[in-house]
Amino acid sequence: MAILKTSLGYAGLAMAAGTVLGVVREFWLRPEVGRDLAMAIELPLIVAASVGAATLALRRWPLPTDVAVRLRMGALSLALLLLAEDALSRLLRGGSVLAHWARFDAFAHTVNVAGLLAFLLIPALLAASSRRWRVSRP
Repeated sequence: MAILKTSLGYAGLAMAAGTVLGVVREFWLRPEVGRDLAMAIELPLIVAASVGAATLALRRWPLPTDVAVRLRMGALSLALLLLAEDALSRLLRGGSVLAHWARFDAFAHTVNVAGLLAFLLIPALLAASSRRWRVSRP
């Protein structure tokens, strides 16, 4: 049950940040620099927001630093995020899941998959980094 709470928190916080960044990308950045560059600029911001979201969720609902546990958290969070993205896309644009993904060209798919892969791995990377930076005392 703990992994579900943490995953919901991570996905929810990331979805909120992604929604804000998506509005900025679509309404301010895209008209100025074009879709591809806007997506490329947004990606590191999304990754940084995801690191913050995972950190906050893990502070509120701690999980072991075991990499396997954190990978399960990332996978569950990713599934929840994709469901939320689909629901938001249907609400705003209508259509099906396939129609949503059909709007992406090869570059957009590549950027999107890179962001989703980072989102999946961030909890495990945080676990690995927290173990790495611990100082063992003699």
